[in-house]
Amino acid sequence: MRTTATVAVLFCDVVGSTERLTRLGDEAGDQFRRELFGALRHAVRENDGTEVKHLGDGLMVVFERSSIDAIECAAAMHEAARAVDPDDPVHLRIGVSIGEVAHEDDDWFGTPVVEAARLCAAAGTDRTWAPALLESIIGSRGRSHHFRPIGPMSLKGLPPGMQVVEIDGPEAPDDELVPPTWHAPEPALAATGRGRRRWVNLVAGLAVMATIAVIATVVVAAGDDGDSAGGDAKDLRTPSKPASDVVSAPVGYTPKLVAAPCSPTTLESVPTATCSELVVPESRADPDGRKLRLPVTTVAGPNGSEVDPIVVLDVNEGAATSLAESADVHLLSLRGFHTAAQGAGGDLPAHDGTDPVLSCPEVQAAWSASFAERADDEGAISTRADAAGACADRLRAQGVHLEGYSWVEAAADIRDLVWASELDRVNVAAGGLTTVAAVAYARTNPGSVRSLILTNPTPPGESVLEDPTLSLSRSFDAIQELCDADEDCKAEYGDLAGLYKARYDRLQASPVTVSTTSLSGVGPFTVLLDGRRYAAALESAMRESARLPQVPSGVVVASDELTAAAGIAEDVSFFAGPSLTGAFLSLTCSYDARTNRTAEVSDVALPQFAGANEPSFGRMCERWGVPNEFERLSRPLDVDVPVLLAVGGLSAAGANGWADSMADGIDRSTVVEVPTMSEDLAFSPPRCLRELRAEFLLDPGADLDARACLDADPIDFVVG
Repeated sequence: MRTTATVAVLFCDVVGSTERLTRLGDEAGDQFRRELFGALRHAVRENDGTEVKHLGDGLMVVFERSSIDAIECAAAMHEAARAVDPDDPVHLRIGVSIGEVAHEDDDWFGTPVVEAARLCAAAGTDRTWAPALLESIIGSRGRSHHFRPIGPMSLKGLPPGMQVVEIDGPEAPDDELVPPTWHAPEPALAATGRGRRRWVNLVAGLAVMATIAVIATVVVAAGDDGDSAGGDAKDLRTPSKPASDVVSAPVGYTPKLVAAPCSPTTLESVPTATCSELVVPESRADPDGRKLRLPVTTVAGPNGSEVDPIVVLDVNEGAATSLAESADVHLLSLRGFHTAAQGAGGDLPAHDGTDPVLSCPEVQAAWSASFAERADDEGAISTRADAAGACADRLRAQGVHLEGYSWVEAAADIRDLVWASELDRVNVAAGGLTTVAAVAYARTNPGSVRSLILTNPTPPGESVLEDPTLSLSRSFDAIQELCDADEDCKAEYGDLAGLYKARYDRLQASPVTVSTTSLSGVGPFTVLLDGRRYAAALESAMRESARLPQVPSGVVVASDELTAAAGIAEDVSFFAGPSLTGAFLSLTCSYDARTNRTAEVSDVALPQFAGANEPSFGRMCERWGVPNEFERLSRPLDVDVPVLLAVGGLSAAGANGWADSMADGIDRSTVVEVPTMSEDLAFSPPRCLRELRAEFLLDPGADLDARACLDADPIDFVVG
């Protein structure tokens, strides 16, 4: 019989076991192995673990009672292994994960099992590695253990960009760690969907997300010819004229592509990828001024493919994108969102990824302190706005063109990549708010666009910040309906809305102060968990499809520490952590600020979901002071381009019916809905969508049968 349970999974592996046994000989080796595994199994029993299988050089163990038991066992196993032979200590590698897994025929199956096994294989000698989520789940009960962030990792068979921590490990030399230079955005659980939390569609994967191709914008001096990229970069292409008359020519400057090294994360994901940097003005209003280097990752498609190249401006599509099964793919980084890996010449200091050009330490400090207050505290809102103004003033004094980080400029980046690469006709892929830039490019260069592939689209003139509270309410209603259709979920959480409202009311009336890190491991912070942050936590949990099964149980039984960690996840990603505050504010304040004024109506009508809306946003934008480009970008797509619109039923686009409304104004369009997926649809498309995208790219004018995606697997809700 197949059942599921939320358990911690541990894999351990003996380092150098074959060499040791060869050295000892058969009889002594057999005796040694019995002593070693006897000691390891004693550690398992002492910590309420259950051995699932012996793996030759290691063990697989599950812990059904407590995740703390798993890390206690890991520590005991390291100690026991060393004690077997003090003169020649045995060394282990251990990986731990947690989540909902299936139990069948005395074995366990599911993503957490794969995660633990891959982390075990990746861990260094004497190390225990785990997803950062494990630390958040344990919360303050794990204070006797030390969690050290390792960074984002790409593990075979799993989405790239998992945030990893080391547990109780010895101090490691820097070169053993994942280079901090290449930190990707937080995963989709932390980068959530409504309001500013919908930002997973732009960076996720902190997504979630990255998780994705590394975004590394480096500012270089005005007048730099762009031929050096931190050393011996080679000029790949500096065309003297447009690739063809279907692509508009840049005015007043010449965009260039220069060779650049790929990030370790990218090469782990796609070893054959090649990387470059697109050198363009920071602001095209000042084409002779400061320059940006926008990383471009190129993944070769199948040999002999006749499909035109694909340009991607959707950071949910990483280098491992399935689009490369159809054609060459060029993934263009979104300007301003970076972990700058290389120094820049000229009048700015070198940046090593810890000091992004558009970071705002003023906002970081104000936001971190404000976690101890209610989420909508008036004093905290004013302090945050003042900090944003101070950051804007400082950046402008340094010569930064804050207006250069807008969707208009991003659309021009697509044009410059096509022009500089002499790509001629291309297919353009985008998602979420990057839809706005892709549509703007298609309007200005219709002859170069063969097709558009838009995932969880935000149509021009719409905004995820317009009414995030209503959007969260609609998504929650959809979860309620899906739970009601599931016999076990309905029996356990029949009145899910009532259960949620009851806990919201308790926290709003009597907030709880907790100490917690964010879901990505940043912190700790002192957090006042009130009703509004509870709503933000709900939204966070609903943004990643793999975590949707846990939403009903999380609403009712998630610990205060975990709830608070989820409730501040986006605040940390963009304001209170090593943030991308400047780029976020320039993009959203130049487009979304005008629409966000309507959100106040829903905040009053639906207070239990108001945590989806950031009350500081309007005042921060007033202080940020970039020009509004909403009107310029709000015209619908009015050119005859085939469009494939894919939407997750629980995403912002799904909740608001945006794919259908956008399709109504397009002559040649296909809408594909996956009812049980959310914001990570582009990051982990199901097979039906991968196949439909391939069919569409082969012949954008063909009639596609999208019904297979409507029959996606139901959500297997966690109960009990």
